[in-house]
This record gives sequence, C-alpha cells and structure tokens, in this order.
Amino acid sequence: IDRTTATLIFIVWPIVLILIIIVQSVLMRDLWAQIESFHMWIEK
Repeated sequence: IDRTTATLIFIVWPIVLILIIIVQSVLMRDLWAQIESFHMWIEK
C-alpha cells in the first residue's frame, strides 16, 4: 500500500465507523418507537 492510500484509509475509516454507529442508533431508536406505538395500539 502506498502512503496516500494508507492516509486515506486512516482518515476515512473512523468517519465511516462513526457514521455506522449513528445510523444504527437512529435505526434502533426508530425501532423502539415503533415497538412502543405498537404496544400503545395493543393496549387500546
């Protein structure tokens, strides 16, 4: 691997990781919201 590729990987990889974590947390929050609304709907 040449240096520019290594630098690119070094810079991009943390950003990608953070993005993945953010997306997962947002999806989980949406999932929990749907589950809660589903429970509310069942209890009616």
